[in-house]
Amino acid sequence: MTRHLPPVHFPLPLTALLASLGAAWRDRQQLDADARAVLEARFPDRSITLTDSGTSALAMAISASAAPGRAHQPVVALPAYGCPDLGTAAIAANAHILLYDVEPDTLQPDFASLTEALAGGASHVVVIHAYGRTANLDTARALAAETGAIVIEDAAQGADACWNGVCAGNLADWSILSLGRGKGYNAGGGGILLGPTPPVDDPLPVDARAPGRLGELRHAVTTVITQLLSHPTLYGIPAGIPALGLGETRYHAPAPPTPISRSALALLATAIQQSARAAEARRRHERQYLDALEGCREVSLPAPHPSSLSGALRVPVLVDPGRAAQLHRLGVVRSYPRPLDAYQQIAARILGRRDMPGARQLAAFTHTLPTHRHVREQDLRHIVRVLSKQP
Repeated sequence: MTRHLPPVHFPLPLTALLASLGAAWRDRQQLDADARAVLEARFPDRSITLTDSGTSALAMAISASAAPGRAHQPVVALPAYGCPDLGTAAIAANAHILLYDVEPDTLQPDFASLTEALAGGASHVVVIHAYGRTANLDTARALAAETGAIVIEDAAQGADACWNGVCAGNLADWSILSLGRGKGYNAGGGGILLGPTPPVDDPLPVDARAPGRLGELRHAVTTVITQLLSHPTLYGIPAGIPALGLGETRYHAPAPPTPISRSALALLATAIQQSARAAEARRRHERQYLDALEGCREVSLPAPHPSSLSGALRVPVLVDPGRAAQLHRLGVVRSYPRPLDAYQQIAARILGRRDMPGARQLAAFTHTLPTHRHVREQDLRHIVRVLSKQP
């Protein structure tokens, strides 16, 4: 059978997956306590809110961190290049949006552009760790402090990444994590809001209801099936069904946050343990790509910051889309194909539209290379050969 590599893959043991099927009938309080114990060890001195997705966690971070008694809507500075779910979260928090640009050479915020957004009235700044590359939160926090803006660390893609020895998720007073299958901590879905202590009021709405038994079981079954189909011998089946939209970037309308599922709680500890083990292999693949493509005129490589230890979720490259399309079967895919202001629903919330040349360049040319354990040496060599036009 022809191998078809997924762009990302995060292994979960079959025993853990099967055990998660029974989580729908387990005591939620005990599952919650067990998950929190793992998180408290990795993210000490933080308040913890567990919810249904990273998008919900970000929306709650914007709302919960707003100054008490503030009369005006939040104004959130978002990177102009990134997942449209950033805009979804801002809309869910009833916020206005200001955009700041991103540097194509580094994937770091364009700090001159961020300074303009802060001067334009941003009350919040969201900084993302793109593809596992840790962003410079030190500079972002220093700039935000000058205006009193609140910095939110979006560590959804930051699993096992560090900045000067501090792991992502601990780099700002407010941080969010994702437990989705495309992120480093794969529990089949879910999100985590990490806030300051003592905690503020529970960010989850008082009427937020956990999934019922059927919904819990459906989530667990979906997680098991998705994990099995992500194997290279099977991934070609779902990848060949256009209606599933695998690898596509789509705007999702806001939805009310709900509590995390029992199956995700049951998988959380395993997800963190497995991610830590897989990160070293991902970093080795990242280093191989960077070494092999260094100096190649056909490919632009955003440089990792010297203070950053990459989580190597994927390896971002800027390359001609036609050449990259030849490698789709090997997990090379187009990243976010449009800047955030190209989405109608997000554009309606943007204040003070400005040109974002870095975001436009990234949207036009950025593709990602797979780093997971199913990437073989011959796969990697073939990817490098095609991208660099080697014979």
